[in-house]
Amino acid sequence: MRRSLTFALLSMVLTWTVAVATTRVTIGTGPWGGVFFPVGSALAKILNRYARDITATAEPVEGFAHALELLHTGQLTLALVALDTAHFGVRGEPHFDRIVGSQVS
Repeated sequence: MRRSLTFALLSMVLTWTVAVATTRVTIGTGPWGGVFFPVGSALAKILNRYARDITATAEPVEGFAHALELLHTGQLTLALVALDTAHFGVRGEPHFDRIVGSQVS
């Protein structure tokens, strides 16, 4: 009985440790019906299948500017955006009232 209890407690601790070590990745994709949502979903599937300790999900957003805003605030890990939107977002030009981010990590 004591061995069973010890084994059960050890299993719970190991399971909790593994769950804590998983990194969550959210990918901003664009609207549900757009072209970028299937691309982001496929990227999430690839990350889940081949990247160790990563749980990836595709998150639909309203548009490229919205995706950059969410990325800047930390609500997204990755964002699929058009090059011109990324260019304007870094410079705080059209569609942006401030600079969204200036570093690539």
